[in-house]
Amino acid sequence: MGTNYYLEGEKCSHCGQELPDRPRRHIGKSSAGWAFSLHVDPDAGIHSLKDWVRLWDAPGARIVDEYGEAVTPYEMLCTIVMRAGVAHLHDFDHRSNHSELTFNGLVRAQEDGRHCSGHDHATWSHILGEFS
Repeated sequence: MGTNYYLEGEKCSHCGQELPDRPRRHIGKSSAGWAFSLHVDPDAGIHSLKDWVRLWDAPGARIVDEYGEAVTPYEMLCTIVMRAGVAHLHDFDHRSNHSELTFNGLVRAQEDGRHCSGHDHATWSHILGEFS
């Protein structure tokens, strides 16, 4: 169980319609005990957390969780970087979960170049493709 976060698409100031070149984007997912799954999209120029922060700082940017609740850029950043897990029991199956234990008792996706393209830091992983 976790929570997904989105950057709302920029809307036209005249008609209120979402601008086609600035659609709603999935930022990633926070799941208890796991490093944050940061959604990267190289085709859209989103390679890292730094790229996301740049988008959040754009005029009119608005972050929401999957329940529609507004999240400030500071709160989003804290959700990603201020994480701690619990030491998983010896029977946690990292192999079937394609995961590994990392900093602060967190579990993170193993880097494989297909699903997880890397880790900037121990509290988040770069995840490619669609997921929720």
